[in-house]
Amino acid sequence: DVVNGLQTLASTAMDFARAAAEDEAAAAALSTTLRNTARATDEQVGNVENWISATQNQTGVMDDDLRPALDRLVRSTGDVGEAQDLLTLAMDISAGTGNDLQSVAEQLAMAEDGRVRGLQSLGIATRDAAGETLTFEEITANAAATFGGQMAASLETTEGQLAVASARFEAMKEEIGARLIPVLLAVSDFILTRLVPALSAAVAWVEENWPR
Repeated sequence: DVVNGLQTLASTAMDFARAAAEDEAAAAALSTTLRNTARATDEQVGNVENWISATQNQTGVMDDDLRPALDRLVRSTGDVGEAQDLLTLAMDISAGTGNDLQSVAEQLAMAEDGRVRGLQSLGIATRDAAGETLTFEEITANAAATFGGQMAASLETTEGQLAVASARFEAMKEEIGARLIPVLLAVSDFILTRLVPALSAAVAWVEENWPR
């Protein structure tokens, strides 16, 4: 009926708005890291957000996963471009090993800091024939040689295509939600400041004046 339909519509609107608000908060957290750690400008922060959106729509990897992974890599590298390159590599490793993106990014960040055992456990060569630890550049080159193209290959599968469709729907949901937030705030303000007091006054008048 009409009431149930309105309730469903309101619930959906709140769900969309909540997704947009959570996305905004995550973007703000990453922006703070970019500015504090890599001295990123407003333009660079905007470019990173555009890159995240494009990457989500192209790969099906959600921005909820991309942002914290990039955040971790920026904190280790101190460089936005290098962190983005490492995140692209992390997506290949994640697709090839089945490990979640955040844990792979963490292992790459640790290796950049000199702790390579985690990458070794993923099957990436971290030592030379003499047993000496390779440089980080050599390790990432080995990782690229081993796992390069895994993300692209995963997108050829049904699962990969469904992930892309889901990511694009989520992006649409967040975009609609962002537009709904001002409307919902205005409606809630009207209800709290005008409708509720008016109804309360009406109920009080009825209780006082209606014959019993």
